Amino acid sequence: PTPVLAFSIPVVVLVTLVHLGRISFIGHFQQSFTWAKVLLILVLGTLGFALGTRQPISFLPQEGDLGLIQSSDFAISLVFVLYAYTGWNAATYMMDEVKHPERNVPLALLIGTLFVTVLYLFINAAFLYSTPIEEMKGQPEVGLIAAQSFLGPQGGSIMGLLISFGLISSISSMVWAGPRVSAAIGRDHRPLRLLERTNRNGVPAIAILVQSLIVVILLLSATFEQLLHYVQALLIISSLLVVLGMLILRIRRPDLPRPYRAWGYPFTPLIFILVSGYVLWFEVHGKPKEFLLGLATLALGAVLYFVLSAKEKQNSEDSGQKPGKSGD
Repeated sequence: PTPVLAFSIPVVVLVTLVHLGRISFIGHFQQSFTWAKVLLILVLGTLGFALGTRQPISFLPQEGDLGLIQSSDFAISLVFVLYAYTGWNAATYMMDEVKHPERNVPLALLIGTLFVTVLYLFINAAFLYSTPIEEMKGQPEVGLIAAQSFLGPQGGSIMGLLISFGLISSISSMVWAGPRVSAAIGRDHRPLRLLERTNRNGVPAIAILVQSLIVVILLLSATFEQLLHYVQALLIISSLLVVLGMLILRIRRPDLPRPYRAWGYPFTPLIFILVSGYVLWFEVHGKPKEFLLGLATLALGAVLYFVLSAKEKQNSEDSGQKPGKSGD
């Protein structure tokens, strides 16, 4: 654990400091590491197909695959897949900083998700093509194992280090997106207005620092697998409730203006809800502790929301009564 923390915590601190700077520099930082990560994926995948030993696998459906898909192991493995795509919706958190968001945000979501899907399918196909499945089974560092398989121990170690640096773009994107949500909460609820406070560069500095502190605490308190299941359970529940809320809102309030359209509605939201429920069902049985911690975190947020809303409603009513009292 110590070598992992010795790398991860300084990286979190460094990325946090970057995101406290000028927005233009943050943008260049994010773009540079993102394109470096894309290049790394392309190089690693190409080397896997070019230098790796072809494994006896097939990418086409086979007999027995349906039973595998219905198993708890497959459902739990989807937690890792969903975590890999975490952040696909991050563009929605930055609508205030996007020109023509009603057009550009959906476009960014669609193009970004398709691009990342192609990249991830390519790199995973290279791993399966070049590396025996038995060597990767149950291992979190499949990229390192695959690189060692077709580049040798020394080359694989170098590639593993590059993969670690490639993850900086993912950390950076969450440091960019997450505090914007916290700042929006601060704008909506007066007791949390501190989260809205920006520094001279116009970034929500307090929200960034609070999120980074939470990240460091989580790194010190749990293993990678525990964190992954905890975070992903929380994300799945949150996303499921958001999509379910959208369906309910459209039924109850068909009169509201809707500049954003849900492609394939109502089938795509229903499919999302069914898949999310399917994963959560097996998550409850396979990782109950992490699921309950995620549920508790969400419940804490819900309690805080209702307390703040009730307090603001009371303050609003009290301020509305003052003129009447003074008239008496």
